[in-house]
Amino acid sequence: METVYSIDKYKLDEECVQQVEFIEEAAHEAVTARIAVEGAKARLEQAKAAADIEIRNSPAQFNLAKVTEGTVAAAVTTHPNVVIFTNELLTARETMLKWEAACNMLEHRKKSLDNLIYLQGQGYYSKPGN
Repeated sequence: METVYSIDKYKLDEECVQQVEFIEEAAHEAVTARIAVEGAKARLEQAKAAADIEIRNSPAQFNLAKVTEGTVAAAVTTHPNVVIFTNELLTARETMLKWEAACNMLEHRKKSLDNLIYLQGQGYYSKPGN
């Protein structure tokens, strides 16, 4: 989408048609990314719950001398499955933020198109004296 943000001021009609396509793609990807974040959150919560149970059932396996809320919470945070799903969530959030930024940038592009269309309507790009 790198070249999407530039505008050819001499082909505004084509740019407007493309704008709709760009917005549609970015919006679809942003929604898909948001759904992926929600799924990653759910998987992380499930992994935390499973790790909590596993740690409480086998504290010696996790080198816990004493089972307290604090020690269990610390062990849950470092549990391999929790780490994996935490990284998955971070990656999903990064993707979502990138697509949301792309949607925001396309809104700015739309405003620029609107301004260029207005200027063209006012004769800004015409030759002097015409």
